[in-house]
Parts: sequence; C-alpha cells; structure tokens
Amino acid sequence: SYANEGVPQAVAQAMAMAKPVVATRVGSVEDLLVDGESGLLVPPRNVEGLASKVDSLLKDSALAQRLGNAAHSRVVSSFSLGQMEEDLCKVYDRVFDRDGNGAASPRLRIALIRQKVSPHGGAESVVHRLAGELASRGHDVHVLAAGWENPQPHVTYHRMPVRRGVSWLCAFSFQRSVKDFLSSRHFDVVHGFDKTYPVDVYRA
Repeated sequence: SYANEGVPQAVAQAMAMAKPVVATRVGSVEDLLVDGESGLLVPPRNVEGLASKVDSLLKDSALAQRLGNAAHSRVVSSFSLGQMEEDLCKVYDRVFDRDGNGAASPRLRIALIRQKVSPHGGAESVVHRLAGELASRGHDVHVLAAGWENPQPHVTYHRMPVRRGVSWLCAFSFQRSVKDFLSSRHFDVVHGFDKTYPVDVYRA
C-alpha cells in the first residue's frame, strides 16, 4: 500500500499465520510491525526497496522463519480479538473509576449497537464477546440489533425493526429504530459499532 491504510488486516492475518511480512510505512502498519524484529518495512512507492526486502527473505530462510515467529507472537499478544476485548473493558474500568482510587467500577447500564451480532465474523463477533465480558463484570448490558445468534447469558437483547431491500434503506431504518429506542430509555454508555447516532463511543 502507499496511502489511506488504517490497520490493514492482510498484514495482521499474515502475522497470525507466522508468515514473514514486508510492508510499507503507511497508516498504522508501524503499530503492527517492528522493523527488523517482527517484519520488514520500506517507504511507500519504493519498488526497489520492496523487491530487495522480499529477495532477502527468499535467500535467508532462517531470517524468514525468525520474523514469522516473532510476528505471530506479537499479533497474538497485542492484536488478537481477546486482547481487543480486554483493552475495551479496561477503558470502561478506567473511565468510570470515578474516585480515581482503582476501586471497582460501578454497575453501568450499557447499550451496544450493531445490526447483526454473532460469535462469527468481524464486528459482529466483537460485540458478541464484549457483551458477554461486560456482563460477566457485573454491568447491565443491552444489545440493540436487527438480529443475533447464540445470545450471551445475562445480556438483554432488543430487536430493532429494519426495512429490508437496498442497503441504504436497511441502514437508514436501523438508525431510525435505534434513535427511537434510545429516546425513551437511559443508558450510562451508548457504544456504537454501526453508523448510528446518538452514541457516546463509536468503534468503526
């Protein structure tokens, strides 16, 4: 890549497969890879540099294996789904430690918003796991969704009516249903994982 990268999943997935990665210094790639330790980085649009780094891995299988193993360890310890879930929960704990003394957070009434929630997929599974983890920590968790699979225990699910058909109409009707629902209920935190408002926290 040479522009407009957030956290490229191709890089993270290759690391998870213990593959040596050569990538360009764009977006958050440098947050994923440590040059020379868990991968190799080159400037964007540097074709010669990219070819040279790839060639060095082809010629040095021990280097390729060392970088691949280090990449796997790094992505599992810092960028796994479980680690993201733990980090999100720590944010809640830190923000709502109102006394600043490290005491347990108060019981919060939390709304999590995503059109579909499931143990499978990307954002769908993040919301599924986060709902269960927050509930296990004693919070009053509500999931606002058009549909869900394998609901978590001790989590309240609310079905948001959605107009099926073209994608923009589905998104618009989901937004309207969420807004109507929230207008008559109080939550300490409204955490959105979809294009909805109003929210206190938005996770793209």
